[in-house]
Parts: sequence; C-alpha cells; structure tokens
Amino acid sequence: MREREWNSAFLEAVWGLEAFPQISERPEISLLHQAGGSAPQNPPPPYFCSMLRAADGATGRVSMRRVISLLVLAIAQAAGAHAQLGASGPGAGGTVTGRATVIEKGGRKTSDLSETVISLSGVKGRPRPQNVVVTMKGKSFTPHVVVVPIGSTVEFPNQDPLFHNAFSVSGDNRFDLDLYKRPKSGSHTFDHAGVVRVYCNIHPQMSAIVVVTDSGYFTKAAADGSFRLQGVPAGTYTLHAFHERGGETALEVTVPAGGEVTGQIKLDASTFKRVQHKNKFGQDYASGGEEY
Repeated sequence: MREREWNSAFLEAVWGLEAFPQISERPEISLLHQAGGSAPQNPPPPYFCSMLRAADGATGRVSMRRVISLLVLAIAQAAGAHAQLGASGPGAGGTVTGRATVIEKGGRKTSDLSETVISLSGVKGRPRPQNVVVTMKGKSFTPHVVVVPIGSTVEFPNQDPLFHNAFSVSGDNRFDLDLYKRPKSGSHTFDHAGVVRVYCNIHPQMSAIVVVTDSGYFTKAAADGSFRLQGVPAGTYTLHAFHERGGETALEVTVPAGGEVTGQIKLDASTFKRVQHKNKFGQDYASGGEEY
C-alpha cells in the first residue's frame, strides 16, 4: 500500500468513528484527529504507518478491516494508555498515575522503563479483545513486550527471508506456530491471564513477552517510568507492575470519584540472572541452527 493510500485509509478510519459517539467522544480520538487532520495531505502518525507496514509485509495490500483493527491499537498508543473503549470517559471516573522504578545490581536504576507493564485488577467488566502485531524481523521480535486483554489475538508476521517460528510453553497459553518465511504470518489468541514468554524454535536469540491481563485498564510505562490510567470507576483495586528483569509486584490503590491517586512502583532486578531457554522440545538449541 502506497503512502497516499495509508493516509487515506487512516483518515477514513478516524473520521468514520464519528458514527459511534461512545468511541468518538473519548480523548484518544481527539488526539488522532489532531494527528490526522481533516485533509488527505496530513499524514497519519509514524507509529500507525509502521504498524501498517508490519501487517502489509510484501503483499502490497492492507484491507480496511486490518486498518480498523490496527487503529484500535493506534488509539491506545496515542493516548499513552490502553483502556477499554466501553469504559467511562474522564470526568465519570478517576485517574491512577505514578512512576515505576527498577533497581539493577549495585543499586543502579534502569534508565529505560518503557517495557514495564502496568495494570489495574478488580475493576468490574470484561475487557474488549484487541488485535496486536509482533513482527519477526532481523532475527528479533518487535516490539519485545506487549500487553493485551484476555481473548486478544497476536499476529506474528515474518519479514525476514529466513524461516522463523513462534512458540511458547507458558502454561495454559502455550502455542506453536508453523515455520514460515516472508511474507507469511501466523497468529494465536490468548485466553488466559499471565506472562507469556515467546521464542523462535530456530533462533535462540529471539524472544518476546506477551502480558495477558483480565483488566481493561493497562498500559506500558513511558521511558522515565511514568504511567497514567484514566476513566477508572471509584473503588479500591490492585495496581500491578511487571518488568522482564524486575519481576512482578502489586499494591492497593483507592480511586476517588473524579479524582486522582498516585501509586509508586519499585521493582527489584538486582538478583536477575539470564538463563538460556530451551527449544520447544525442552532441549538445548543445536549449534549453527541460527543460519537455517
């Protein structure tokens, strides 16, 4: 799909959401309107183009259904927080803010916290599933960490001329996709909450993490560790944080009606030790396999 077509598809999708007041009135949509403008010459945000390219692969075609599904993710990224679209907007709920800190060996603080996952459990209601793309390119999974609600589907397009495989042996979320090269793609739907560690059965250096949550309020922290969850109903909930090296932690927060509560998160990565994972058969990787 050419750049002009990306622009047109983006604008059509954004402005088409006006037909749904419960969605179009959310502040995330306003941000997208500002980014997309009202004329075709205004380009979509770079992250939206990059997601389309990831889904596009080498086929040169992206359906409007794909545009709409990826737009859902773009909405959440534009707002800086993934909140279910059916939730009450600002003013009808409270806000949870805070900052996460990860302490490495020697007491050093991690400089980039953008792969820290924040979620809020105990809020009534089932989150709406999403479609998310994790691309296999350059013998790596990108992005390395994603967070999705239960029932979401993650697609794994291969943009390398090499065979790749995506698999996990993480409890109830275990899966195993076939070997495939560019431009093929595989996908898996995650129906259970938990941390899912994803690998390639050929290239041991490839890894990704899919955090599956049963909450509609979740996000990834900014690089400085700050986070914000909006439109949260008043009540007492559990604020969770996950980091690949720092593990998991949780604290209780009480959200006032229309007010704001701050939760400071500290994760300990001082004892983290990376251990080489096994292949999908529970065996060591064969030497030289990464050239396959």
